[in-house]
Amino acid sequence: MPLELTWASNVAWVSMTASDDLNKLSWDRLHAWHRLWDELERASPQRVYVYSDRASIFAAGADIRELASFNEEQAAAYSACGQRLMDRIEGYRGQVTALVSGSCYGGALDLVLACHRILATRETLFCHPGVKLGIVTGFGGTVRLPEKVGASAANWMFVSGKPLNATDAWRLGLVAHVFETHADMVDWARAEPRN
Repeated sequence: MPLELTWASNVAWVSMTASDDLNKLSWDRLHAWHRLWDELERASPQRVYVYSDRASIFAAGADIRELASFNEEQAAAYSACGQRLMDRIEGYRGQVTALVSGSCYGGALDLVLACHRILATRETLFCHPGVKLGIVTGFGGTVRLPEKVGASAANWMFVSGKPLNATDAWRLGLVAHVFETHADMVDWARAEPRN
C-alpha cells in the first residue's frame, strides 16, 4: 500500500511508502489520499503527522509520464482532485505536521504547504521544478508558497526551478525546525507533548 495509517492514542501517523515510484502523486495515489483523509475526518485525531518511510525522499510530486497522457478534461480533473485534497488538509481541525526529509518536489511541496507545520532535516530540499518542464503546479502551491515565504522568494523558486535547502527554508519561515537526521525528527515528534 502506498499509504499506511497507524495510531498512538489520539495521534495519527501517515507513512508514505517510498517504492520505485518515489511517492509520486499519481491519479491513483491522490484517490488513496482522499480515502485516508475520509478515515481521519471520521476519527478526528488531535494531531496528524505525515512522513515518508525513507530518509532520502519525501515525495517526488506528480507523475510526469501520467500527466503527459492526459487530455484537457483529464488534466483539469486531476488538478481539481489535488486541490480538493490540499484544501482538506489545510482545513483539518486538528494540527497536521509534515516531517520532511530528502527531496520534496512539485506536488509534494504543495502537499506540505497545505500542512499546518513543517519540520525538516538538514538534507531536505524543497523545489518547484515546473519551469524546467513547461508546466505550473496545479495543486495550490502558487497561492500557498508566497503566503509562507513571501512573494520575492516564491517567485525565485517558481522562475528558477532551483531547490531551497532546509536552512534557508527555516530562515524564510517555511520550516518550523531543522533536525540533523530523519530519525531525530521522527523521535522528537513521537515524544512531543500531547496537551
